[in-house]
Amino acid sequence: MRSKLTLRDGRQLAYRQKGSQGPTVIFESGMTCDSTDWVAIQDRLAEQCPNVTTLIYDRAGLGQSDFAPIPKTRATITDDLAQLLSERNLPAPYVLVGHSFGGFLIKHYSHCWPEKVAALVFVDGSDATFESRTLAYRTDTQRAYWQSLSTRPDPDETEAERQEQAAFYQSLELDAAQPLKDGLYNAILVCDHLTSWFHPDTDPYFQFTEAPESLLKRDNQTWIECHRDWLKDAPNAHFHVVENSTHAIHLDQEAVVLDEVVQAIKAVQ
Repeated sequence: MRSKLTLRDGRQLAYRQKGSQGPTVIFESGMTCDSTDWVAIQDRLAEQCPNVTTLIYDRAGLGQSDFAPIPKTRATITDDLAQLLSERNLPAPYVLVGHSFGGFLIKHYSHCWPEKVAALVFVDGSDATFESRTLAYRTDTQRAYWQSLSTRPDPDETEAERQEQAAFYQSLELDAAQPLKDGLYNAILVCDHLTSWFHPDTDPYFQFTEAPESLLKRDNQTWIECHRDWLKDAPNAHFHVVENSTHAIHLDQEAVVLDEVVQAIKAVQ
């Protein structure tokens, strides 16, 4: 069951809050995903840490939240979140947890409202350099094929989902200007089987000739290396390659993610 908050422009944002004491743990979902991804972890965290507040919410146009008529950017998304947190008067400090695209969003929020954020937990957060690194070792044919995947139309895609993708690609271009801050508690969780969830043998979306297993294995390693490079900006961050996990670490290895969030809470209390 979600509650609804009316924003300044009259739109309603759906959210689910547990607790009322600080610190507050806020969960950001991956691109085009709603807050249902986090329900199980939120419930377990509320049981394990009853003296903290937890919040999950649906971004504009997703789940039970109203569609936003203006173009969606990471700035408009984080402004919606800031309104929600302010209107709910949720106590700082904030522990922000972001999956995939949500990683860009929590980092952007931490740069906009640094006084409120004490910890960032990245759950296989998006990396702005991954695409260019992987394209560099592909053949011309493979490169053209992989680049075509991002522009392939999806007839079932909603306008809100198209806006999310546009915001994601904007974030890829702007992310370098917002490095991790070593003064925060940072946890970086990265999967060890990034490409297993779309293996070309089982997913017709991929052509085996342009996505051979050897290439996907190299992509897996590159993905880990990309995240390890985050330590250059935040050498004190907790870096964890999560075994037997795909990009959806919070669904594959729920207990691992829960433990990392609990550690972040303890670090800021």
